[in-house]
Amino acid sequence: MQGRLADGLYVPLEDKTFLLLTVHRDFRGTPRPLKLVHEAGDTPLEALAHQIFHLTRLYPASGFAFPRLPAPLHLADRLVKEVGRLGIRHLKEVDREKLFFV
Repeated sequence: MQGRLADGLYVPLEDKTFLLLTVHRDFRGTPRPLKLVHEAGDTPLEALAHQIFHLTRLYPASGFAFPRLPAPLHLADRLVKEVGRLGIRHLKEVDREKLFFV
């Protein structure tokens, strides 16, 4: 069984694993699905797919362009890249309690 999620695609694999294609733009580009594994709990895979799909639609920077990853992961990825770009020397003077991501 597989199902459409608005402009995404959910494909169950083995027992507690599924693929989720979160960006579906008129068949352009190479699809990069997320492979997700349900490790704990009894929530159905399809419900998890819907929840993760909706998290990919929470992107405050744009109402029209959505990231591939769910918003919390996408923003964490951007934060780490920005810290890497700035360099750690700029963070040495900041109080460690204010660095929530370290």
